[in-house]
Amino acid sequence: MGNKKALLTLVALSTIIIFASPLVWSTKINISQINVYIDDSIQSAINDAQEGDTIFIQNGVHIEDSYPIFVNKTVTLVGENVDATVIDGWETSTVIFQAQADGTKISSLTIQNTTKGEGGAGVHLFNVKNIEIANCKIRKCNDGIILTNSTSSKIARNKIIDNHSRGIRLHENSSFNMFTDNNISTNPTGIWIADLESKGNKFYHNNFVNNFYQKSEIAPGNAWDNGYPSGGNYWSDYNGEDAEPDGIGDTSYEDADNYPLMGMFSSFNTSTGKHVNIVSNSTVEDFEYFESNSTITMHVSNMTTSQTFGFCQICIPHALMSDSYNVTINGALPYYSDYNIADNGTHRWIYFNYQHSTLEIVIVPEFPSILIMPLLMIAVLLATLVYKRRANSLTT
Repeated sequence: MGNKKALLTLVALSTIIIFASPLVWSTKINISQINVYIDDSIQSAINDAQEGDTIFIQNGVHIEDSYPIFVNKTVTLVGENVDATVIDGWETSTVIFQAQADGTKISSLTIQNTTKGEGGAGVHLFNVKNIEIANCKIRKCNDGIILTNSTSSKIARNKIIDNHSRGIRLHENSSFNMFTDNNISTNPTGIWIADLESKGNKFYHNNFVNNFYQKSEIAPGNAWDNGYPSGGNYWSDYNGEDAEPDGIGDTSYEDADNYPLMGMFSSFNTSTGKHVNIVSNSTVEDFEYFESNSTITMHVSNMTTSQTFGFCQICIPHALMSDSYNVTINGALPYYSDYNIADNGTHRWIYFNYQHSTLEIVIVPEFPSILIMPLLMIAVLLATLVYKRRANSLTT
């Protein structure tokens, strides 16, 4: 009798544990994301967060009672929409975000309006490592981003524009950071590396457009390109040539970027998670990849009314499309094309140019994958028929 009661008790406890487990996990998931609404304090959300939590900031213009916002825990700060989620310093704060914890991530926010004067920044990385700032718009700050004794961080896919002094400033041994796929435009100085100790940083696939000084570098030992054929950065004041057209300049930019891009860099994600990188002196209006038939479609237009010729250099992962390509522009062939600039085993670089207007570009495999299986079946059927016919002729 006692064994039966013990067994029933064990079954009951097991049932409770089984059914309670989803509730426990559900609670844990819910508290791992903290929502910040328009009248809430971002600093209070950080104070209430646990290590590893995500703080989701809703659309609207957010103004804190005091700045800076100290990010002193390893959390992810993400805005609902980069253009609609705005953190505004109202030109009364020196720094808006000060990152003080390793591994912090900040993304999809517009950060704007600090005071003018040395030390002011939209985001200040202070004695940290492994920070990621991505897909943010940082504008009207004294400096867009400052790195102070900060290492191994990634600054990617940001628009750093119209700041009062510098787009990005590195000093006090800020080393081994990566800066890629950023638009750094119309700042007095685009990048300033302010000391001899800040080394080992890498800058590539950025667009430096109409900064008074595109870069100012005291320290040697930083890389300004990613080698060939990946290339370096786009510099709006680069006046080199591309005599053997591949989308990369034939001479270096200021003896630093050995492979300057002849057009602006863009990177587009696809439904497979693979990216297609485009260098073009045209405006890429839209981009779409169709997984069903491995086709890329995009529309381009001339950047200025006087522009008569445009080009695209495109890096396509093999996982998206087979190695042979067919490019049409408004249904016709390009003016010039090279469908094998380079190939590293995982990606193929192609180049083509065209006379300008608003154009539709379509890139398809030479033998689309959707046709391979039917062609294979037809080949097998034909081979079978031939075999049977020969066998019949031998028996007769």
